[in-house]
Amino acid sequence: MRYSQLLLTITLTLLCGSGLYAQNPQGEQGPLNIEEIAAKEADNLMKEFDLDFRQVFLIDSLLQDMMQKMNEEMSAIQRAGVTNRDIFQITYDKWLDAIDKEYEKIFTEDQWKRYLKSNRGREKRKRDKRMAERESMK
Repeated sequence: MRYSQLLLTITLTLLCGSGLYAQNPQGEQGPLNIEEIAAKEADNLMKEFDLDFRQVFLIDSLLQDMMQKMNEEMSAIQRAGVTNRDIFQITYDKWLDAIDKEYEKIFTEDQWKRYLKSNRGREKRKRDKRMAERESMK
């Protein structure tokens, strides 16, 4: 009797596990939430720019807060029925610029110089150029 219960339990476990695997064969997770994205980005920055744990904590906290606010603003724009891609780009640039300004406060001088020389710095320069062009059109 116990043997058959054990066999039934193992069979059910294997069937359920293979059913879950069939739904998601690569073992991929669903979309990440803001906390997970912020933590992943903080970890990437830590590896790329040799951040200490205090800096990682500050960046993770900063990103959780700012990404949530950016997401809320983008959602509000979308709910308002705005279809102009430029409005989304302006909002995106504004938030990433604010994040970069906070990074500059958190990073050491050497880390900030490396940041500006990286791909992230290149994106910042492109964003700064777009923002300056928009400002000059006013």
